[in-house]
Amino acid sequence: MESKDDFGKNVHELEKSKRLLEAQLDEKKQQIEELEDELQITEDAKLRMEVNMQAAKTQFDRELSARDEQNEEKRKALLKQVRRLFYTAQNARGYVFVIGTFQNYKQVP
Repeated sequence: MESKDDFGKNVHELEKSKRLLEAQLDEKKQQIEELEDELQITEDAKLRMEVNMQAAKTQFDRELSARDEQNEEKRKALLKQVRRLFYTAQNARGYVFVIGTFQNYKQVP
């Protein structure tokens, strides 16, 4: 008779342990689902950040390229201006030389 009671006790303890383990399993499954949700949210945020960073980089590259083009145009314009000034100075020297020679020629009797 005692063996039946022991057997019943063991069955009862095993069922209790089973229910406890099933509850723990359900809790762990819930935790896994929550962690998977958090992971998905994090991955989505990372992807959005990467897309935004790429867009910002593209915009920065465009602006830098435009600035480089503007600077090149300014450099060319300044170079033209320097050349014009140089030729103007060269011509002015030539005129001064011609005028000086002409004045010297007029003074000779």
